[in-house]
Amino acid sequence: MEEVKRMDIQAFMDFGFLQEANRMFFHPLGLALEVNVNEKGEYTLGGVWNYMDDPEGMFFHTDTIDVSKAARVEELWKSKAEARIKMEGSVIQPIEPIVPEVNYSTNSLDPMAPQDFKVELPNE
Repeated sequence: MEEVKRMDIQAFMDFGFLQEANRMFFHPLGLALEVNVNEKGEYTLGGVWNYMDDPEGMFFHTDTIDVSKAARVEELWKSKAEARIKMEGSVIQPIEPIVPEVNYSTNSLDPMAPQDFKVELPNE
């Protein structure tokens, strides 16, 4: 069995993955992944903040968002998009029919582009 490749938590944060995972996925749900730095300067995952009871979820303060981190993550996302679409038909791995079908209409592979969407719930 192949050994799992791991990324250091500080590298994960420095690249922008923590910021973008929070901004694009967790914050809209009212959640946030937390990283702690101990007195030795070691980075560890701290836990998950839970503000799911806030109707708007969570937001970064605008002066804390690092645009260069967002750009790096977006560039990596775009570099993987074409191959993933060819393999699975979508950048995000489908799990049909477990979840309701979500139809996205966009003319761009840009994950940051505004997207109109409609959720179609299965007939019960």
